[in-house]
Amino acid sequence: GWLNNHCGTISGCSFIVDSVNYVGALYSSLFDCISASTLNIDELNPVGFSLFQNHPNPFNPVTNISYELANSSQVKITIHDMNGRLIKTLVNSDQSPGYKTITWNGKDSESKTVAAGVYIYTIEAGTFRSMKKMLFLK
Repeated sequence: GWLNNHCGTISGCSFIVDSVNYVGALYSSLFDCISASTLNIDELNPVGFSLFQNHPNPFNPVTNISYELANSSQVKITIHDMNGRLIKTLVNSDQSPGYKTITWNGKDSESKTVAAGVYIYTIEAGTFRSMKKMLFLK
Protein backbone atom coordinates (compact mmCIF):
# COMPACT_ATOMS: atom_id res chain seq x y z
CA GLY A 1 0.00 0.00 0.00
CA TRP A 2 1.01 3.65 -0.33
CA LEU A 3 1.94 4.08 3.33
CA ASN A 4 4.26 1.09 3.36
CA ASN A 5 5.85 2.11 0.04
CA HIS A 6 6.30 5.78 0.87
CA CYS A 7 6.89 5.80 4.61
CA GLY A 8 8.71 2.51 5.08
CA THR A 9 9.30 1.85 8.74
CA ILE A 10 8.05 4.43 11.21
CA SER A 11 9.74 4.31 14.62
CA GLY A 12 10.48 0.60 14.22
CA CYS A 13 6.97 -0.32 13.03
CA SER A 14 6.18 -1.23 9.45
CA PHE A 15 2.74 -1.19 7.92
CA ILE A 16 1.18 -3.10 5.06
CA VAL A 17 -1.91 -1.14 4.17
CA ASP A 18 -4.20 -1.12 1.16
CA SER A 19 -4.16 2.31 -0.52
CA VAL A 20 -7.91 2.78 -0.16
CA ASN A 21 -8.56 1.10 3.19
CA TYR A 22 -5.87 2.59 5.42
CA VAL A 23 -8.14 3.57 8.31
CA GLY A 24 -9.11 1.37 11.22
CA ALA A 25 -6.31 -0.78 12.53
CA LEU A 26 -3.77 1.61 11.01
CA TYR A 27 -4.75 4.45 13.31
CA SER A 28 -4.29 2.51 16.51
CA SER A 29 -1.07 0.88 15.21
CA LEU A 30 0.24 4.19 13.95
CA PHE A 31 -0.24 5.91 17.30
CA ASP A 32 1.69 3.13 18.99
CA CYS A 33 4.65 4.10 16.81
CA ILE A 34 4.43 7.90 16.49
CA SER A 35 4.66 10.33 19.37
CA ALA A 36 1.37 11.84 20.45
CA SER A 37 2.66 15.28 19.51
CA THR A 38 2.85 14.68 15.77
CA LEU A 39 0.99 12.85 13.05
CA ASN A 40 1.56 14.07 9.54
CA ILE A 41 1.63 11.64 6.66
CA ASP A 42 2.28 13.71 3.54
CA GLU A 43 4.66 11.31 1.82
CA LEU A 44 2.46 11.08 -1.27
CA ASN A 45 2.18 14.83 -1.69
CA PRO A 46 1.94 16.17 -5.24
CA VAL A 47 3.33 19.71 -5.41
CA GLY A 48 0.74 22.28 -4.39
CA PHE A 49 -1.49 19.97 -2.36
CA SER A 50 -1.50 20.49 1.41
CA LEU A 51 -3.51 19.67 4.51
CA PHE A 52 -2.94 22.09 7.36
CA GLN A 53 -3.29 21.62 11.10
CA ASN A 54 -6.78 22.46 12.31
CA HIS A 55 -7.23 25.59 14.41
CA PRO A 56 -7.94 26.03 17.16
CA ASN A 57 -6.51 22.76 18.44
CA PRO A 58 -7.56 21.59 21.02
CA PHE A 59 -11.05 22.87 20.25
CA ASN A 60 -14.58 23.22 21.58
CA PRO A 61 -17.09 23.72 20.08
CA VAL A 62 -15.77 24.27 16.50
CA THR A 63 -12.52 24.01 14.56
CA ASN A 64 -11.38 24.98 11.07
CA ILE A 65 -9.59 22.61 8.70
CA SER A 66 -7.72 24.23 5.83
CA TYR A 67 -6.28 22.62 2.73
CA GLU A 68 -4.84 23.59 -0.62
CA LEU A 69 -5.51 22.00 -4.00
CA ALA A 70 -3.07 22.38 -6.89
CA ASN A 71 -5.70 21.50 -9.48
CA SER A 72 -9.34 20.50 -9.78
CA SER A 73 -9.89 17.27 -7.89
CA GLN A 74 -12.48 14.99 -6.37
CA VAL A 75 -11.98 15.84 -2.68
CA LYS A 76 -13.01 13.78 0.31
CA ILE A 77 -12.38 14.92 3.88
CA THR A 78 -13.38 12.55 6.64
CA ILE A 79 -13.14 12.41 10.41
CA HIS A 80 -12.50 9.12 12.22
CA ASP A 81 -12.14 8.21 15.86
CA MET A 82 -9.06 6.44 17.19
CA ASN A 83 -10.66 3.05 16.49
CA GLY A 84 -11.00 3.95 12.81
CA ARG A 85 -14.77 4.41 12.90
CA LEU A 86 -16.06 7.02 10.47
CA ILE A 87 -17.50 9.93 12.46
CA LYS A 88 -18.36 12.34 9.67
CA THR A 89 -17.66 13.11 6.02
CA LEU A 90 -17.11 16.86 5.79
CA VAL A 91 -16.42 17.11 2.05
CA ASN A 92 -17.13 14.72 -0.81
CA SER A 93 -17.23 16.71 -4.05
CA ASP A 94 -15.32 17.98 -7.06
CA GLN A 95 -13.48 21.17 -6.15
CA SER A 96 -11.50 23.77 -8.06
CA PRO A 97 -7.87 24.57 -7.21
CA GLY A 98 -7.05 26.95 -4.38
CA TYR A 99 -6.93 27.41 -0.62
CA LYS A 100 -10.05 26.13 1.19
CA THR A 101 -11.34 26.00 4.76
CA ILE A 102 -14.09 23.82 6.21
CA THR A 103 -15.50 24.08 9.74
CA TRP A 104 -16.30 21.06 11.90
CA ASN A 105 -18.71 21.56 14.81
CA GLY A 106 -17.71 18.43 16.76
CA LYS A 107 -20.83 16.55 15.70
CA ASP A 108 -21.10 13.16 14.04
CA SER A 109 -23.14 12.24 10.96
CA GLU A 110 -26.27 11.99 13.15
CA SER A 111 -25.72 15.54 14.53
CA LYS A 112 -24.73 14.23 17.97
CA THR A 113 -21.81 15.89 19.76
CA VAL A 114 -18.84 13.53 19.87
CA ALA A 115 -17.04 12.50 23.05
CA ALA A 116 -13.93 14.38 24.13
CA GLY A 117 -10.80 12.83 22.68
CA VAL A 118 -8.42 12.56 19.75
CA TYR A 119 -9.83 12.41 16.22
CA ILE A 120 -8.14 11.92 12.87
CA TYR A 121 -9.01 13.99 9.83
CA THR A 122 -8.04 12.74 6.39
CA ILE A 123 -8.03 14.29 2.95
CA GLU A 124 -8.08 12.38 -0.31
CA ALA A 125 -7.69 14.48 -3.47
CA GLY A 126 -6.57 12.66 -6.61
CA THR A 127 -3.38 10.83 -5.57
CA PHE A 128 -2.86 13.13 -2.56
CA ARG A 129 -3.50 11.55 0.85
CA SER A 130 -2.81 13.15 4.20
CA MET A 131 -4.05 12.80 7.77
CA LYS A 132 -3.63 14.77 10.95
CA LYS A 133 -4.94 14.50 14.49
CA MET A 134 -6.99 16.94 16.51
CA LEU A 135 -8.19 17.08 20.09
CA PHE A 136 -11.80 17.78 21.06
CA LEU A 137 -12.25 18.95 24.66
CA LYS A 138 -15.45 19.32 26.65
